[in-house]
Amino acid sequence: LFVATTRPGHEGERSIEAIYPVGVVGSIMRKVHMPDGRDKILFQGLARGRAVEKAGENPLQAMVEIVENDSYNRLKVDAMLNMLREKIRQLSQLNSSIPADLVKTIEENDEPHRIADLVSSMLPLKKEKAYELYTMENIEDRILGIIDIIVGQIEALKVQREISSKVHNKIEQTNKEYFLKEQLKEIQKELGVDTQREEEIAAFREKLEEIKPYLEEDAYKEIKKQLDRLARMHPDSADAVVLQNYLEWVFEMPFGKFSKGHLDVKKVAEELDKDHYSLEKPKERIVEYFSVKELAQLRGKKETESKGVILCFAGPPGVGKTSLANSIAKALDRPLVRIALGGLEDVNELRGHRRTYVGAMPGRIVQGLIEAKTMDPVMVLDEIDKVGRTHRGDPTSALLEILDPEQNTHYRDYYLNFHIDLSKVVFIATANELGYIPAPLRDRMEIIIVNSYTPEEKYEIARRYLIPQELKKHALRPDEFSISKKALRLLIDEYTREPGVRNLRRKIATLMRKAARMILEDPKIDHVRVNAKNLPKFAGKKVFEFSVIDEEPQVGVVNGLAWTAVGGDVLTVEAIKIKGKGMMQLTGSLGDVMKESARIAHSVVKILIDEGKVEVPR
Repeated sequence: LFVATTRPGHEGERSIEAIYPVGVVGSIMRKVHMPDGRDKILFQGLARGRAVEKAGENPLQAMVEIVENDSYNRLKVDAMLNMLREKIRQLSQLNSSIPADLVKTIEENDEPHRIADLVSSMLPLKKEKAYELYTMENIEDRILGIIDIIVGQIEALKVQREISSKVHNKIEQTNKEYFLKEQLKEIQKELGVDTQREEEIAAFREKLEEIKPYLEEDAYKEIKKQLDRLARMHPDSADAVVLQNYLEWVFEMPFGKFSKGHLDVKKVAEELDKDHYSLEKPKERIVEYFSVKELAQLRGKKETESKGVILCFAGPPGVGKTSLANSIAKALDRPLVRIALGGLEDVNELRGHRRTYVGAMPGRIVQGLIEAKTMDPVMVLDEIDKVGRTHRGDPTSALLEILDPEQNTHYRDYYLNFHIDLSKVVFIATANELGYIPAPLRDRMEIIIVNSYTPEEKYEIARRYLIPQELKKHALRPDEFSISKKALRLLIDEYTREPGVRNLRRKIATLMRKAARMILEDPKIDHVRVNAKNLPKFAGKKVFEFSVIDEEPQVGVVNGLAWTAVGGDVLTVEAIKIKGKGMMQLTGSLGDVMKESARIAHSVVKILIDEGKVEVPR
């Protein structure tokens, strides 16, 4: 029989073209029928053969010639065989699947072709590579090819064993460290030596005793309970990390710490006058608020008996609401904490997250106290009218408790899980539109309206505050830049029309930037003066114009007044008579009130005509 294997991609085919030409010539020694219907054949190879041409079809027959082995240099081949045996020994030490009998046979045999066949049979080779080695007629090339394959397998097994060893060592090291730590704990326990963790817990207990006089009973119990739990827990557990973070937050709270500033109404009034021009009514109300607090302190009234109201500054942007709060904090010598409520949607941002959540932390109020390092800071709740409401809760409901003097002595943060006294905190809220604040929340605050500034007030603010401040920002000296009174008034009237002074500050900054550039570019210029004549060169074209009133009354034209955030404006209302059915048509973007006024005026004219009190020319 001639046995050959199929070419790649032709598995299962039985044509002469589908099989390799070189194969094994041999005979069947034994045939055994298996219980499952298959036959087991013992085939003995006798020689290598090559199919030369096809001789028959069914069964497949071919003319086969015996492939004779080439002659070789015995000395050279023996040296190669010694190297092959050495590599086989190395491979057998790394790979336990190589039988010891096979290694012994290779050691005892001297026939190079027989050894090559035996070694090739035990190597895990792909069909193409095995056929390449089998068809090599030069025994030297064949042995060298086998040695290359064995060397590659040895290197791969070494790398695999090294990786396996590293992984095993790492696992062993981890287990070893764990057992050593446990033994060390037991040894230290027997010797009475404190570990680092025990020192931390002892430090926590010491801090707890220090702040105990300033804690309410429920707060002390909660902190002590969590501290005892931490002491019993294994330090590597997840809950231990959560409790550790909780206690670190708790002990950062400034319990019992208050600012040393003494409440002085005169100092508050002086600070407000120094930092703000005009705003007489808001400043007067602020001084009255603190007068009540100072009087209560002088007469020994407790904080709970003299609960004040929460101030809320309401007004258009840029009129100085936040800067009023800054001045109050400076006058009281207390730290200022600003909490931006604009766009706040999640109630947990204010009240804290429950500790069951990953990454939980206290709310913004508690974080504000930690940041201020005192329990009586000035806390500004900025943009309270822009708090959002979503499915995650309504933050304004949480603000009800915070801003109610009757309730904020027992404010509860979800993360800390005990009550905190917020009665000593001075809360100041700011808002632009009061209509957006819910009625219950608005009811808990005293609204102080901060109106827009008049042109005269803006002129004084610019002269006293804005120009000196911008000179410092732009590194200019007072003798290097000046602006005339007329130019400053034109800048207010024709370039900015706003309730506050933010745009005015920007325009002044623009003038100073141009002045700084002129001084740098031309060394001869040592002073830049802006007047009414050269103002357009510095500030550009004017943005607003004032309409001039007609000197003589016009028929069909009447002046109306409209309120705006910057004071108001004059509206010219014109009426013309055209032929038609007596209907009235309104043009322009008019509000409902203006439309109603026009209809009333039209009705009055019709009644006067009907009663004959007004003659209509025909």
